[in-house]
Amino acid sequence: MAEKYSAKSEKNIPMLSEVQIYEKDGLFHNIVKLSKVMAGRYTAISDGSDMNTNNVASILEAAKEKYPIVACTIPYSIIQRPGWEDFAFRIFFLCTTNYTGDNQIKVRDPGTNTSMHNERFDVNDMKIVALNFLRALEMIQEAGKGKPVHFKDKQPYKLHRIVNKGNDKLSGCFVDFQLASELACDYTDIDLTGIDLNTLLTVPQHAAHYH
Repeated sequence: MAEKYSAKSEKNIPMLSEVQIYEKDGLFHNIVKLSKVMAGRYTAISDGSDMNTNNVASILEAAKEKYPIVACTIPYSIIQRPGWEDFAFRIFFLCTTNYTGDNQIKVRDPGTNTSMHNERFDVNDMKIVALNFLRALEMIQEAGKGKPVHFKDKQPYKLHRIVNKGNDKLSGCFVDFQLASELACDYTDIDLTGIDLNTLLTVPQHAAHYH
């Protein structure tokens, strides 16, 4: 029987800015901090907007990250009216194959001194972490009645497997999903009170000329 999850419902749910969702110590990171497997290891990759199975290893190796890790790419978004922003996220759940993040052999075979925990087990372990992460987001959505974030649709999650990538031999998975958030913006950059439309619409005229 599946475990029944519950989350405390809150009346005053704060709005979150974009970076408060996916930056370190933001919403995503706070969920990862609860993971027994990932031990809070999380990063937002600034140059990873197009991160995929072919380049994820080189990007993370260049960032000198410690494994296992959850890595979030900077999302793209669509501004909805009124007051919502739809984000498209891609999040990776990765570990090193055969060895732990501390360079210890995983499930060592005493006879051969090699790992009995192959990449297929790593992919399955990271998939479990990913599913728990997504379930935590669902619980937040349920407790806040759609605030501060909610999934855009009820489409099934599509998990992509990653096996033995790069010098670090990374294995795991990534998932794409869309998340909607209320716009945490007061529009204070431009003072629109008492705005003079005539002033705004006073623009240079295009002079008549021959072509």
